[in-house]
Amino acid sequence: MEVGRELLWNVPYRAEVLMYLGAALAFLLLATDVARRIYMYRRGASASAPTDRLLHRVGDLLKDGLLQRALLKDRYAGLMHLGIFWGFLALLVGTIILVFQIDLGFVFFYGDFYRVFSFCMEIAGLALLIGVALAAYRRFVARPQKLDTRVEDYYALGILFVLGITGFLVEGARIYVYDFPAYERSASFVGYGVGKVVAAFASSEAALTLHQWGWVAHMFLGVAFVGLVSSTRFLHVFTSPAAVFLRERRPKGSLRFVDDVEERERVGAGTVTDYTWKDMADLDACTRCGRCQDACPAFASGKPLSPKMIVQKSRDIMRTRLSDDPDPSPNRPDLHDVITTDEVWSCTTCRNCVEQCPVSINPLDKIYELRRFLTNEGRLTGSGAKALESMGMRGNPWMLKQEARFEWAADAGVDVPVMALIQDPDDVAPGQEHASVEYLFFVGCAGSYDPRTQKVAQAIVRLLTAAGVSFAVLGEEETCTCEAGRRMGEEMLFQVGGAALKETIDQYRFEKILTMCPHCLNAFKNDYPQLGASWEVVHHSELLLSLLEAGRLVAPSVGDLGVAYHDSCYLGRYNGLLDEPRAVVKAMPGARLLEMELCRENGFCCGGGGGQMWAEIKIGEPVEFLRTQQAVATGAQVVATACPYCKIMLDDGLKHLQLEERVAARDIAELLDGCVEIPAADSAVRAQDL
Repeated sequence: MEVGRELLWNVPYRAEVLMYLGAALAFLLLATDVARRIYMYRRGASASAPTDRLLHRVGDLLKDGLLQRALLKDRYAGLMHLGIFWGFLALLVGTIILVFQIDLGFVFFYGDFYRVFSFCMEIAGLALLIGVALAAYRRFVARPQKLDTRVEDYYALGILFVLGITGFLVEGARIYVYDFPAYERSASFVGYGVGKVVAAFASSEAALTLHQWGWVAHMFLGVAFVGLVSSTRFLHVFTSPAAVFLRERRPKGSLRFVDDVEERERVGAGTVTDYTWKDMADLDACTRCGRCQDACPAFASGKPLSPKMIVQKSRDIMRTRLSDDPDPSPNRPDLHDVITTDEVWSCTTCRNCVEQCPVSINPLDKIYELRRFLTNEGRLTGSGAKALESMGMRGNPWMLKQEARFEWAADAGVDVPVMALIQDPDDVAPGQEHASVEYLFFVGCAGSYDPRTQKVAQAIVRLLTAAGVSFAVLGEEETCTCEAGRRMGEEMLFQVGGAALKETIDQYRFEKILTMCPHCLNAFKNDYPQLGASWEVVHHSELLLSLLEAGRLVAPSVGDLGVAYHDSCYLGRYNGLLDEPRAVVKAMPGARLLEMELCRENGFCCGGGGGQMWAEIKIGEPVEFLRTQQAVATGAQVVATACPYCKIMLDDGLKHLQLEERVAARDIAELLDGCVEIPAADSAVRAQDL
């Protein structure tokens, strides 16, 4: 017998006609829905088309859109999605190949081609069914908290399951009627087995009927799936790869710049159409997988924020307000009618939600736009509003006088050089020895005003002096970068205050800016280029490590000291500095680096970012308490960090746990300086003590 099979065998002519009519209707419905969605997205705020770095976009589309690299971070969910996605995609491609012979007159469906084709389709069908089974177990039996199950989830998985089953039933019935050709044993191994089962329960005539009606059911479900795909969660099969390809590629630590901010009556997102068209397209790409929610420290601490729900609520509003009526009633709910202010202000801007999203959705951008609107409308009150006012009037969020900014230097133990203004770069006058330096040390507001962080600034100065580094500070001329203000939604404060600080810095001659605060680092590297700055910026962990490696500093012995290093979000996740602080700790003889379960790229936030130092939502447990518990669970005597905000928050956490006598929060510069008291080894906290 010739290897192959007759296409559309045992299919009535009227069923063929219905198939073509149904396919035409399905594609018409799909095209209509695509046009409707494009219309919705176009009503969003304008944004430049993301056409830069095309090769990188194509690469990400292949890795994250097709190979689903990001999904595989969760092995179970990744394998489940791979089975469904690649199984269905392969079966769809197989159906298209059949069209070439059925409708276009090509003849190739026999011999070795048939063997290979049929074998691949068997694998695809199995992968689809296994993926659906894994998804059903996870969603309806295991039920992880991050998943919310809706009615559409039942029929979406049901359609795919029945499609797979009917496909194998039709194949098995055909093989049975054809009397089990030998080549089908390997070419169609699943269908061959199904045929044996059918043969055990039905006659050949009954198998013909099963094949015919099974084909009709399979065809109907396949056509319905295509036509109704936009009404199911499988819409993301199309929108998610698009989100990966179109994602914005500005630096991780930068925000969207608002042009002409001083002339605008409204800033940020007050209504759904204030989102950019790309933001609105993202809303349809969300798979509701809940990975962002799982990674959110605010959600973990019992606060009302879920990044997933910010996206989902925004999507529901977009569809409600824009899909049915081009001029919707103003009484329909909008963003701030559904998304509460407590949700918006609970965010610590740790960015873990963005990093965990497998389809490159950025919930943080939406939160920033919501904050900008609320702040611009005067709806930020309390300590947060006072911090913003202080940034604008006093140049710092601590509500302290500008004249007190340099008082920390009096206790440094060494002279702290201050930058001197040069009118003529070729003429350095006496007393202006520090006018041209290698490093402009930008101390920051925390290092200038907070007593605990002043010790870090003093330690850095002593270390730089000991290493013979050429540096100077701005002294009383230094003002806030307004980074926290920008992330609290006050864009105009950032642009005005940032421009003034840039003008001050640009007066002086230096090679690099040195920061001790990751928030200042991020502002200078990623925000200030939007204001025209082009400085080279380094963090003190980078410089201290280079000085150790060059032999210009010698790390002190710390005995047998357990050190749990906490990753600052703005240092690690935002700017990729994960190894440098750890290397400084490891350079100290006797130091044992103890990693927390959530560390490095998956580090858990201290709770101080995004203005939470001043505007923390008093709901649930403070985020810093959770992180402190994770740190002391390692049994460390010292929780080390390289961020003043983190040190302050962890110190507060230790005091709350009444462990400040047994565990210390220290900056890596303090440890390297060797001038701070650390708890003894026998005071380490044990797990049973927590």
